[in-house]
Amino acid sequence: MSKVSICIPAYENPEGVSRLLRSAEQQTMKDYEIIITDDSRGDAVEKVVRGFSGAVRYIRNPEPAGAVANWNKAIKLAEGEYIHLLHHDDWYSEPDSLEKFILLLENNNEADLAFCGTFQVDLSQMPDIRDGQTAAGCRSARAIRAEEEQLLREDYRNLFLGNTIGAPSAVLVRASAIMRGGLSYDTNLTWLVDSEYYMQLLSQNPVFVCTKEPLICIGLSGGQLTNRVGTDAEILRNEYGYVYRKHHLGAKSVFRQRLSDVLTGTGLRYSDIPAEYGITRKEFRISRRKERNAYCGRLRDTAEYLYQKWAGKLDRLLGKPASALFYLGLFIEIGIVVIDKSSLLNPFEGQLFRVTFLLFAVKMLTTCYQPAERNWLFFYLALGVLSWRITGRNEILRITVFIAAMVHMNVRRIMKTTLWATLAGCLVLVCLSLTGHLGTVSLTQDFGKGIETRYCLGLGHPNALHCMAMMLLLLFLYLYESGLKLYVFAALAAGNGILYCLTRSNTAFLIGTAGIALTVLMHYSRKCREGNTVYILGEAGFAAGLVFSAAAAVMNPWKHPLLQKIDTLLTGRAASLWDTTFHEGTLSTWYWFSSAANQTFFDLGWVRVIYWYGIIPGILCLVLVFSLLEKMRSRKDAAAWILLILCCIYTVPEAHLISEYLARNYCFMLGAAYVPVLLQGQGTEK
Repeated sequence: MSKVSICIPAYENPEGVSRLLRSAEQQTMKDYEIIITDDSRGDAVEKVVRGFSGAVRYIRNPEPAGAVANWNKAIKLAEGEYIHLLHHDDWYSEPDSLEKFILLLENNNEADLAFCGTFQVDLSQMPDIRDGQTAAGCRSARAIRAEEEQLLREDYRNLFLGNTIGAPSAVLVRASAIMRGGLSYDTNLTWLVDSEYYMQLLSQNPVFVCTKEPLICIGLSGGQLTNRVGTDAEILRNEYGYVYRKHHLGAKSVFRQRLSDVLTGTGLRYSDIPAEYGITRKEFRISRRKERNAYCGRLRDTAEYLYQKWAGKLDRLLGKPASALFYLGLFIEIGIVVIDKSSLLNPFEGQLFRVTFLLFAVKMLTTCYQPAERNWLFFYLALGVLSWRITGRNEILRITVFIAAMVHMNVRRIMKTTLWATLAGCLVLVCLSLTGHLGTVSLTQDFGKGIETRYCLGLGHPNALHCMAMMLLLLFLYLYESGLKLYVFAALAAGNGILYCLTRSNTAFLIGTAGIALTVLMHYSRKCREGNTVYILGEAGFAAGLVFSAAAAVMNPWKHPLLQKIDTLLTGRAASLWDTTFHEGTLSTWYWFSSAANQTFFDLGWVRVIYWYGIIPGILCLVLVFSLLEKMRSRKDAAAWILLILCCIYTVPEAHLISEYLARNYCFMLGAAYVPVLLQGQGTEK
């Protein structure tokens, strides 16, 4: 008697049978017999067998018996100690597969059933196979998961919930167990035939042994029986009901729910479900809910497939022209910023904003977004439209389109373009003022400390000059900090100091100095860069600034000594709110969404956000900012964190970044780089 009987029920597949026989012939374990029961109408399989050099017991059925009956016939002819039923599409993955399979049961005497992991092989994409070898790109491994194995050991009937064991080719059975129970594959079944057979085996001995190692290759093709019956509603209803009754599963709610799910999924109404199944209305309603959710999921998947397909084509077709239009819009926005800082008037500013909005919108519409990105985009577009309709301010809408247009672009390149184009424009203004052609070089007036002369170099105001220099400095540090030497940092600090002597702009000087100091610290100290202390202190400082901003809007600094002392250091930023006739910017002028009447300009940036746009947009903005800061901290992206945190802190006493000028707020570009990170965990493009 052979150790194992390899039973091959064949049907019109000479190529598969040939491949299987070759893989069996290569096995290191040679104590086996091969039995082929052929249900084919032609003689192609028989010719393959006759041409095979090894010993094979070949039986040709005089009349087609049918798939399941043919399986049983092959098993009945077996004389080995172990039975291995191998379908004609499948084969051994390695030369020692059969040896390892047998050892599973040899080393576990209490078990009658062993099963293994498999390689799922797409036969339509598979190249010519030699000696049973399969190209790695055509196969994927499949094995029972730990939680599925635990469920199976707890109750073998959990196979009714899903066949976690696998195809018959992945199973080895003791012949004595089959003989003892008189077991066979149930010919009443086609879809659940294998899992029901395993339930028969485990019902007389629930002990099994398994390995996740793929010992068998399962060939997949469109013409297989399982593909035809797995979507047949009548077959599914009949077979699940048959197995449910045969194994008396109605006493357990989880099996009733599974049957209810199947019956509901095949279109059966509750009144049509046999009463003997014991399915309650509650279980049926749960199934209906699952079915609706599954249907909606399929619709979403279909819509997503169509979107990705056509959006991808549009991106490939119009991506480069749309990117060129984006850069055109960016240069226009930069030009608007430069002109605003000059002594020139721009009568076409509003029209240019509309032009850039359309240019950015074209790029946005030709970008292929992921589902989470689209959800983010729709939400903020809706917020922007709502804000525009209520307040008359369209900045949220413009910012959303601007950021969305940059998603999936090379944001670092955009920021470099912005840096050098803005710097070039500012230098032109400086040169024109120094040569006497445009703008003033200096202003002599009372800046709060008596009459004095401060320099603006053609940028309108000393604070404006130092503010623009500070923003360009922060952007430069973000883009190039990794390659800077210590003497470059020293030169930047000296330049910042010289500029302070000209402008006496305290806030811009301090923020610029902090940017250089933090960059040097993070650049040369790995402990600070990879730790959390600096990040937490910076975010705490920003939070303190927000507390001051809220206090300034709620309490009159003249009536609160501590607030008055802080406000004095900030040159009366809070007091300026209470100086106006209607206390513009204070709590009395705050709304969930702002009023169109809120048009006053003042310096407290974060207060201006809520005053101009409303409490809800302000909260959403702060949530987004802190989310970005935390994501940058977790990724230890120190350069991005420094740029964002200093811009946020600067916005506490100054409102340079809270305006209608998109190209002077570099946080928008930083946000575009981090949108995929926040939503999907993808890397930023640097």
